[in-house]
Parts: sequence; C-alpha cells; structure tokens
Amino acid sequence: MTPVGLYIWRYPQLTLPIGEGRSKSLEYQAIVRKGVMPKRLEFPYKESGCEELIRVKTPVGDVEVLYLPDREIFEYFIRVLAYRCEPAEIPVSLGAMMIDGLNNWRKIEAHKMKYLEQGGENWTEEFARFTAKAENYKDIVLLVSRGSYSAIAEEETGYAGEEWLEKSKEIRIYHELSHVVSRRMFAENRQTVRDEVVADSIGLLAACGSYDTLLAEKLLGIREKDYQAGGRLENYIEQEEISAAVPKVKLLIRELKTFYASCDRKEPLEYLLAAEEEKIGIDFFI
Repeated sequence: MTPVGLYIWRYPQLTLPIGEGRSKSLEYQAIVRKGVMPKRLEFPYKESGCEELIRVKTPVGDVEVLYLPDREIFEYFIRVLAYRCEPAEIPVSLGAMMIDGLNNWRKIEAHKMKYLEQGGENWTEEFARFTAKAENYKDIVLLVSRGSYSAIAEEETGYAGEEWLEKSKEIRIYHELSHVVSRRMFAENRQTVRDEVVADSIGLLAACGSYDTLLAEKLLGIREKDYQAGGRLENYIEQEEISAAVPKVKLLIRELKTFYASCDRKEPLEYLLAAEEEKIGIDFFI
C-alpha cells in the first residue's frame, strides 16, 4: 500500500470531491461520523510516487509525517482533512500543517474485532467506553510539502537550489514535530505566534545545525525593521496586529538564540524541551 493509499484507507473522505457545503453532505457525514467505508476508494489525483511516510522518535513517542511533494495533492489533503472537503484558499507560504482530532474508524474497527474475539458481548457499551478517550481513535496528522520554506526566494537563504529544498523539507518536518511535542507536554505554554517562532527555531536547528536569526526573521516575513506583505506571520495574526507583533518576534528570536547558546543539548527536540521548560518568550505575547 502506498503512503497515499494508507491514508485513504484511514480517512476515506479523501476520495470525495471538494465543494461548497460538502461537509454537510450525507456521504461525508457517514464517513467521518459513522465510519462508513465507500464502495470504491478512488483517489482523484495521480500519485507522484515520491510520497513518503517518515517516522521520527520524539519525547512523546514515534510520530508519523506524510510528505506530499506534489503541491496539488498537498492542498487537496488540507482541504479534505482540515477544511472538511470545503473550498479554502491555501497561502503559498503554507508548506506544512498539523491536523489534530481526525476520527480514525479503522482503530475503532480493530478494537471491536479484538473485543469480540475475546468474548465481549456488549459492543454498544464497549464502544462508548472506548471512544470516551479521544486518544483511542482520534489522530494527529502531519502533512509536509516540497518547495521553498515560507515561499521565500532561495537567494535570501544562503543556500541554493536542491540544497535549500532539502533543508526546507527538514525544517517543515521538525517544525510540525515541535507542535506535537509542545502541545502534548506543555499545553499551558500555548501561544500561536510564540509557538510558530519556537517551532521555526527547532526546524532551523535540525536542518542547518545552527539558529540563524536573520533567516528566522525572513521565514516570517520580516526584513530588518519592516514586515513584508505576504509573509507567513499574517497566516497567524490579523493584519492590523502585525506592526505591534514584529518587535516582539524579533526579541523572541534573539532570546532563543542566546538561550540555545547556553544549552548543552545535542538533538533539536532536546532544545525544544529546554525552551518550553524555561518558558522562553511566554511573557512577550500576553
């Protein structure tokens, strides 16, 4: 089974077309709310053959990342899984996404089979008990695409061509892994803009081996003291709030640089744990 095939089996709504009001259709509701499997699992795009399932060991266990190098397929996955088959504009600067809380009916079916094989007689009662815990059947999906991270020009990065594309892939993977670890272990620290800056820093440490503060600013759309319209920062906050946020973002980036220099850590996610434990930058965006 291909990576895309596996995801279609887990989340068969990936066989549905995108359309206004699709999330309210009987077909969509039957799949996601009742676990109905369509008779035919046909994916509407031709797979590139370069899709990958990447598994990474993290402080919260092994985490799976789905790499979708074809931009059209990547955007389709987001519209289906994050926007419930509804049309949505996907910013070109968005190259990865964590989607939390997806119903995985295959997990429920596997548990039902095991329960009945062990002599269980009241599946209705067991179903209620099993689904009372979201972690038993709800998934976190990490989607990563190919392309320049934050859609910035490669000449601004210090890396050229394929090298920057490979580093962009690594940045995205560790950025999304950072979100998973932070939200599971440090939910009390959650602040949208701070989370993005910290996750970027871990991605840069993983991909480049160091934390380049100027590059970190560019990845969010900041050039020196100004913000460049169309930058990634506007994906997370309203346009009118950006001018006030830019100085705080710049300060946090430098705080992280100083903090990482003082840390005796080896792995990118170890730096993340240290930054979260010390609550670096928590007060900046209150």
